[in-house]
Amino acid sequence: MAAATNNDHSLIKTIKNKGMLIQLKQLSIVNFKGISSLEINFNHITNVYGDNATGKTTIFDAFLWLFFGKNSDDVSQFEIKRLDSKGNFIKNMESEVSAIIKVDQQEISVKKVLRQKWVKRRGELHENYNGDENCYFWNDVPMKEGDFKVKIKAIVDETLFRLITNPFYFNSQKWQDRRNTLIDIAGNITNDEVFDSVITVANRGQFNSLIYALNAGKTVDEFKRELGAKKKKIKDEAESIPSRIDEVRRGMPDELNFPALQTEMEGLKVELSTIQNTLNDEVAMQAAENKRRSELLRTYNQNVQDRQQKIFSIKTKMQNIEFEVKQQAKDSTGKLDAEIRSISSQIADKKYDHKRFSDSLGNLGDQLADSETRVQAFRDQYEEIGNEELKFDDHEFVCPSCKQSLPAGDVDAKKEELTANFNKDKISRLNSKRAEAIAVKAEIDHIKTRIENGKNKVSEIDTELVSLEEKLSQLEVEASQPVQAVSDIVNEKLSAHSEYQGLKRELAETEAITYTEPVFEQIITNADLKERREFINTRLFDIQKELNNEAAIKKANQRILELEQQENKLSQELADLEGTEFAIMEFTKAKVDAIERKINGKFKIVKFKMFTTQVNGGEVECCETMINGVPFSDANNAAKINAGIDIINTLCRHYNVYAPIFIDNRESVTRLIDSDSQIVNLFVSEVDKKLRVA
Repeated sequence: MAAATNNDHSLIKTIKNKGMLIQLKQLSIVNFKGISSLEINFNHITNVYGDNATGKTTIFDAFLWLFFGKNSDDVSQFEIKRLDSKGNFIKNMESEVSAIIKVDQQEISVKKVLRQKWVKRRGELHENYNGDENCYFWNDVPMKEGDFKVKIKAIVDETLFRLITNPFYFNSQKWQDRRNTLIDIAGNITNDEVFDSVITVANRGQFNSLIYALNAGKTVDEFKRELGAKKKKIKDEAESIPSRIDEVRRGMPDELNFPALQTEMEGLKVELSTIQNTLNDEVAMQAAENKRRSELLRTYNQNVQDRQQKIFSIKTKMQNIEFEVKQQAKDSTGKLDAEIRSISSQIADKKYDHKRFSDSLGNLGDQLADSETRVQAFRDQYEEIGNEELKFDDHEFVCPSCKQSLPAGDVDAKKEELTANFNKDKISRLNSKRAEAIAVKAEIDHIKTRIENGKNKVSEIDTELVSLEEKLSQLEVEASQPVQAVSDIVNEKLSAHSEYQGLKRELAETEAITYTEPVFEQIITNADLKERREFINTRLFDIQKELNNEAAIKKANQRILELEQQENKLSQELADLEGTEFAIMEFTKAKVDAIERKINGKFKIVKFKMFTTQVNGGEVECCETMINGVPFSDANNAAKINAGIDIINTLCRHYNVYAPIFIDNRESVTRLIDSDSQIVNLFVSEVDKKLRVA
């Protein structure tokens, strides 16, 4: 679909001289949302007409999707593929958007294609949908997504592009982002400039902390958070002080008549001294009696202890003798059995050795016969080698080439050589056989020696077996005789044991000794004086406790005074911090007012409110676009569009970048303010059931 011819070349030339100019020359859309095919050639001002739902907004969506993958609502997840009557996308239909843009003097062709991926898995009849993929082209050359994005970013940043192509985008951002953009445009105001405007001789002290914090590299927000944390800590501590004072007061002892208590204590001490002097003589007498009684008890206890130790010592000696005698009785009865077991074990060992040596003699006999056979074989081989003679073959003396007999001289030389070699080999083999025979002969001598030793050992074992078996027979006969019981043997030996019998008599004598524990009469003392002394001591202890309360009360009052002073100090610190916060508020308001004036001077029809007053009188930062005193959100659509154009004009001048502006619902604006940017007007026209470009 063709567009009108652009005749305003002088304006474009003027814009080019100002900075980067991005012009949309042509946009082609194929199977994108509701548009099956559309091609538009753009002028500096291009008007697009169409009824609702004919695809006007889709043009802007396609343009943004081509460059940034998002629609005009800044959303990346939206339906791109064309849908059939049932709402399903059409299989294998590619969605394509391409554009020709002119960046300064360079014309660039950009294209993006959305392709469906269909995969036929093994064993299945039909293809399965496996997602989509985007294909990118730069001047008709295929390109990876990352490289494509790098090229786009080299032309213009995405956020800036949206700000200068959509009149509504700036005011759709968070107010913090709008505010940052405006400050970037206007340029910041230095802290020194703001301080010069708000500090006076009278209020300079309030700003010292803020000046110090800013000079230390902190931001105002960081310093405010720091003050807030300090205030919270101070408030928490201050709020706890009344309860801490109340706790100290509740822990204070009751007030008493401390001078009267002191007087009573002095009188009781004098009376106690008198009682103690009276009792001192009686105490001395009682100490002597106690010493006498203690000595008697010590002697008694020592005698009892000595008797017990002596009894224990005697019983220990007797038990040792009983154990020794009992062990001897057990040894006498068990010795014969042990000796029989020992002789039987020795006989078994000797029989085992007899068999082992007999078997060894058999093996040695076999080895001897084998060695003697080997010696005889060596002798036969030696004789056979000695009888060998050299015989010549006439064929050995014929030339292998001509088949003629060798000369007689050569034949004799050859025979001498062969004879020498034969004799040398014969002597070598004879020596080898002789050496082998000598080695085997030495082996035979060794075997014979071992056989002789083995026979002697067998004979020796036979002799020892006869002796052991005779001794075993004697012991078995002796073991068959009746044996006396161990207990009887023990009793007989103990009865005859003189030391044991002496210890037995000594034990009986020691156990017969007895000692009488001493019994003492009760000591009679001056009970009344002691009772009075006990009362006085108890009363003095109670008075001292009550007098100690005086020190506790003084200490508690001192603590209450300290807490009250701390509370006053915290109140002053809190007031100082609040004064600093007020200074920050004054500084911030002055800075924002200065920035607001500087910012508003860069726009024609819009102003910006950068600070708002709260109900409590405090002021907080904001960023609200105002159109003739009306907030942007409350203005009509025409005012919003012109306000957006005004903002775009300022942004373009500041960043020195110009791009096409897409104005949706253009029919709501009677008069559009001037702009150096390329304009694409999207008009709602009920008569145009299909898109029309003019």
